Amino acid sequence: MAELEVDNLSLRFGGLTVLDGISFAVEPAELFALIGPNGAGKTSAFNCISRIYKGKGRIRFRGQDISSLSPRAVARLGIARTFQHVELFPHMSVLDNIMTGRHARLSTNPLQRMLFTPAVRREEVTHREAVERIIEFVELEGVRHALAGALPFGIQKIVGLARALALEPSLLLLDEPSAGLTRDERDDLEHRFILPIERAHSEDQRENEESHAVADDVVAQQRCRDDPRRELAARNLDRDEQRAEREHQERERQRDDGLIERLRARDFEAGDAPLEPRVEAAQERRE
Repeated sequence: MAELEVDNLSLRFGGLTVLDGISFAVEPAELFALIGPNGAGKTSAFNCISRIYKGKGRIRFRGQDISSLSPRAVARLGIARTFQHVELFPHMSVLDNIMTGRHARLSTNPLQRMLFTPAVRREEVTHREAVERIIEFVELEGVRHALAGALPFGIQKIVGLARALALEPSLLLLDEPSAGLTRDERDDLEHRFILPIERAHSEDQRENEESHAVADDVVAQQRCRDDPRRELAARNLDRDEQRAEREHQERERQRDDGLIERLRARDFEAGDAPLEPRVEAAQERRE
């Protein structure tokens, strides 16, 4: 069973069609990429999966239909994401920004947290220990107490990745993870963090142990269809290629429909027996 299944997903804003019937599936422990130019709808697809946008179609996560869930409920299921423009809290420290990624794992209620009860203190220690493991994994020890807004953009990208990992997700959505970075920063992000996440999960699978601070699956989206980083993914979905294939199939159906009608009309006018073999062949091609 696929971890994530997107079936005939469409999204429209008034008369503007952003997504037009896209479908794909992500298998367990797979690095899968959405590839397309600017404006192709890659971020919109991520927004639909995380339920920020309410598109039409069916989205299933581990067999469960999540099309009607809230963003918070989707996060609780174990789907985390990064954002193209980082979206950090600039006046909070790196550590506190990463701590916000633990929100779906809080078990205490607001009144307990307001009174800072012993249960809240124990939970705080547990979450801070988890965040410290992530900070060590992404090598942010030297800036853990720095304000996020004062950091270079490349470091802010890593903080955004760390915040997503703080959820300990089963599915990690990376929205333009290398946009705005230099070539060296892109290589650093890919080979120090994205690929180690996949390798760490593969090792945990072999040892049959629970994975901590890494994702079971990574869905990344890239900006350009000739981007060499598409080689990172085991499989990819190219929006342009999928649209072209769908249009080709539609043209074939229309051509076969026309052929069937012409054959039947000619046979009827001539009074001959219908050419059923040719009609059946055209119908088979259409199906």
